[in-house]
Amino acid sequence: MKILSHAQKPELLEHFEQMESDAFPEFMLHDSIWNEHWPLVIAAFADLQLYLVDETTDELAGVFNSVPVFWDGTTEGLPHSEHEVLARSLRHRREGRAVTTLCGIQVAVADSHSGKGVAARALEEGNRLCRDHGLSHLIAPIRPTRKHLYPTIPFEEYIDWKRPDGTAFDPWIRAQIAGGAQRLGVCREPMRFEGSVSDWEEWTGLELPASGRYVIDGALDLLHVDVDADRCWLEEPNVWYGYTVQT
Repeated sequence: MKILSHAQKPELLEHFEQMESDAFPEFMLHDSIWNEHWPLVIAAFADLQLYLVDETTDELAGVFNSVPVFWDGTTEGLPHSEHEVLARSLRHRREGRAVTTLCGIQVAVADSHSGKGVAARALEEGNRLCRDHGLSHLIAPIRPTRKHLYPTIPFEEYIDWKRPDGTAFDPWIRAQIAGGAQRLGVCREPMRFEGSVSDWEEWTGLELPASGRYVIDGALDLLHVDVDADRCWLEEPNVWYGYTVQT
């Protein structure tokens, strides 16, 4: 696997954006806070955005996106959400504040390379970035990869599910633990996705004729629909995992 940063190969961004649109549910591509901050993040921290390229086919196999932040090492000091991570990292850069921690904000794997260890390699590269930059911690707000299959199960209950062998039920949580991460706690604020009824009908391909709560393909929780207010929203919790890096 060949590892290239955005600073080294910015032309791969177009391929990444196509892969991202295939990897995530449509509603996630309309996250206004992410879409506002992402161009600033990738410009400010181009060396921390990694492309994992298959050396055999020269195809983009996956990406690891991250930002540097100051974190005091306490649960209370963790950012409230992934959205806050984006704002905090840019603010710390403007202030010239010393950073201690790398925060992984996204790992995405191309469908063609699913199950080939790309995500695990991305985590290894995150740890390497920490060592290269003298940072003591790698943290990440994890979006469990199978929670969308169980949208009615409370998040805190789901993340504690175990397989018969005692390992974590969710593959992405299991990968964190296998890589040496410790759970730091559920994010205090969920990711929130909002739009009009027509927006969500377009994003999901569903008709939403009445107010209520709906199961949406790919969503971790139920969609709230208020037809009278022409407003729909979905809240998805994430869970923090962290690595102590030997620099």
